[in-house]
Amino acid sequence: MSATPTAAPLPYEALVAEFQDGLLNALRGHGASQEFLEMWVPDEDPVLGILNMVESAETAGCPEIAVRVRLDTLPAARHAELEGLLAGLGIATVRTEQGGDTALVTVAALGAGSALQHLHPALRAGVQRRLAAIGHEGTLPETAGLLRVVAADGPAELAVLVDPATHVVEKARHNQGRGPVERALLDALCAAVEGTPVDDAADHGPIRALADLADADAPRPVPGILHPVNADPAFGPVLRLAHHLRDEYRARGTLAERYNEFDLPPSTGWTLLGADARAARVTEGIAGFLAAAGQPDDAMALLRIDDDLHGHPVRVVVTFGAGVAAGDKPDLMRALERHLKRSVEGTLQLYHEQRRDENSIRRL
Repeated sequence: MSATPTAAPLPYEALVAEFQDGLLNALRGHGASQEFLEMWVPDEDPVLGILNMVESAETAGCPEIAVRVRLDTLPAARHAELEGLLAGLGIATVRTEQGGDTALVTVAALGAGSALQHLHPALRAGVQRRLAAIGHEGTLPETAGLLRVVAADGPAELAVLVDPATHVVEKARHNQGRGPVERALLDALCAAVEGTPVDDAADHGPIRALADLADADAPRPVPGILHPVNADPAFGPVLRLAHHLRDEYRARGTLAERYNEFDLPPSTGWTLLGADARAARVTEGIAGFLAAAGQPDDAMALLRIDDDLHGHPVRVVVTFGAGVAAGDKPDLMRALERHLKRSVEGTLQLYHEQRRDENSIRRL
């Protein structure tokens, strides 16, 4: 049985008619043109009929499915209902197509719905977001001047191209992930290790992948320090592959044991901004944070942006307004740093400094 539907959207009404014709004229089976639809039985309710079709595709191991249906069969008023039901099976969208006569129903990452139920809630949204935009899956051919290194964990593979002069991962790809969750985690790992040395990819790649996927505002998987080791068992293969990759690279004899001092630099977009533009971006970020937190607009303010030890302008120094209670400051600092990392620049570090009293008499 084929486990992959055609690339073109399936015509829902034509398949229903084909099923009905098969009931009347075929001795066995209903003659569905797609093999995975041998398990499908349409329903008088088009929402249930399409749901049944997607469930048949999932059972047959199809990774995705697309169905085109007329609006006189599935009115726009029922699109949200169908999308809600399909969300339990994968990444679903139901949208009216240009011209307004048909709707396109797509479900990617089939099986993700049930797989996500076994994942910690703080990771589900991030994994689903990554599944909707997989960007590092596939094979990685040899490239002149770079070393191709492959690590395996069961069927799952992590392949990288490394510059042997700098030991930096230029490109990373994953393949054969066991299910949608592992595919998403490996995709996040690949994105995290590109542009970093191989040893740092092993030390911090899984941690950066976790930071990318975890919902900072959701209850944490564990109290205290969060690490891929304790975040969720699904990170096991990610950790093993990252470490296997370093071992495989060192086996080539190009990287000796060394102390990892790599520090992820800020994005090119951030470094290309002038000092005034960076200050404006941070000030705007602080204002947005205070408004969302229900704090007065003078509760926190930017004093300056300093360079870190590597000369990167990422040390954001803020001060509190007089009305902020001392007990509230630590939580506000942590929340603001998370907000600035998400909305302004991922490498920013937040520091507090008491505002200097400008009154010379009070300073006597």
